[in-house]
Amino acid sequence: MESFFEKFFGVSMTPVYIVSQIFGFAGLTLIVMSYQTRTQKNILRFQACSGAMFTVSFFLQSAYNGCFMNLIGIARSVIYSNCKDKKWANNIAFPIVFSIIFAAASYFSHEGALSLLPLGAMLITTWAHRSTSAAVVRLLSLPGSLAWMAYNALIGNISGLATEIFVSTSIIVGICRCDIPVIKEKIHKLKK
Repeated sequence: MESFFEKFFGVSMTPVYIVSQIFGFAGLTLIVMSYQTRTQKNILRFQACSGAMFTVSFFLQSAYNGCFMNLIGIARSVIYSNCKDKKWANNIAFPIVFSIIFAAASYFSHEGALSLLPLGAMLITTWAHRSTSAAVVRLLSLPGSLAWMAYNALIGNISGLATEIFVSTSIIVGICRCDIPVIKEKIHKLKK
């Protein structure tokens, strides 16, 4: 008889899969925390740590496209987290180079049309994370999260799917908590 997970997610609850999900849920915790911070630097530091967890999770699931996208994303987050403090990190070459690296990694770890989802997500967030504004990072990260959500659903990655549901929710909460009050305050000052 098929288990619930086999029937609805197409996955067997093997020990390796369970370990992959433990890493995935650790990544979930870190990424949700990231969108509740007030600075771009802290968002990206938490996301680098989350990316490390998902690199291992995807590797254990033999989802190499997701694995490589997250591995490269760690380097991107570390470099971009220095954009405000270090002039070298703000160089326009970085998003271009990262975009090329993501495309090459997607090509070499190709999983068919499915590979376009993480690639699209990483290309969008490559440009979003370059911003030094936490508000811009949050707003532009939402489409990337939706692409990852679809990828995780299609490969049967429960922790990844849960992560993107929480990430999308966390981004929206972060926008409401951190960004909308600032916008309202600026509008109020303009009216005076």
